[in-house]
Amino acid sequence: MTRKLATLAELSPDDRQAIEHALTATRFVPPKQTLVYEGDTPDVTHAILDGFACRSKHLDDGGRQIVAYVLPGDFGAFQGAAAVTLDYSVTALSGCLVAEIPRSLMLRLLARPPIAQALWRLALQEASILRAWIANNGRRDSESRIAHLVCELYVRLRAVGRVEGNTFQLPLSQEDIADTAGLSTVHTNRCLQSLRSQSLIRFKGGALEILNPNGLAKLCSFNPGYLSVGMDESFETAALEGIVPGENELSFSRPRPQAFT
Repeated sequence: MTRKLATLAELSPDDRQAIEHALTATRFVPPKQTLVYEGDTPDVTHAILDGFACRSKHLDDGGRQIVAYVLPGDFGAFQGAAAVTLDYSVTALSGCLVAEIPRSLMLRLLARPPIAQALWRLALQEASILRAWIANNGRRDSESRIAHLVCELYVRLRAVGRVEGNTFQLPLSQEDIADTAGLSTVHTNRCLQSLRSQSLIRFKGGALEILNPNGLAKLCSFNPGYLSVGMDESFETAALEGIVPGENELSFSRPRPQAFT
């Protein structure tokens, strides 16, 4: 969490110590357990220190739409210091180590301008990711939707040191991926099989390896510039430090606007 916020604002040693202090009250949350439900007004902010969680909306017919993945260094439901009624649920998809930050402690963090700036920029990034997901599910074909999701997870996990080579833990079921991409489980299985048959990805136990990162990125026109929204140039450089693109890695160039013709 400290590492991630430090990519968004210049934190002093005291700021870093304040963040670390806020993350001391932790607990383990088992897979499939919901941290907060839609309609709740939580009095703590959940910070995910390890594991995968998601935000989701649930329909009257029992259907589910996953609207965000919450990865290490992310907040499950960030409502700042306000008492906000949530319009989504937050559920652990794998075992998660979670820090619970009381509202009074969050107020003290927000009183520090650099931390407040980092959290504001984090909110801008989350909004950018949500817009990318809307475009992904609304305008790409099924196979490209899943390819784009895999590319995004690769970049986000690598930025927090959770990728080895081109391999990362992916504790998602096919149902989870289907509920993210707005597809049936059967069709999701077909798309994953197609990506495997093209030698783009392979699964190894609970991990996913990207065999051809640039090929996967080309398939879905992936460009991760949206993941650095809210960063100025110096912090973007810090965030991607040690992630130098090579022939077997994804490009980190910013997208260029294209004129309509």
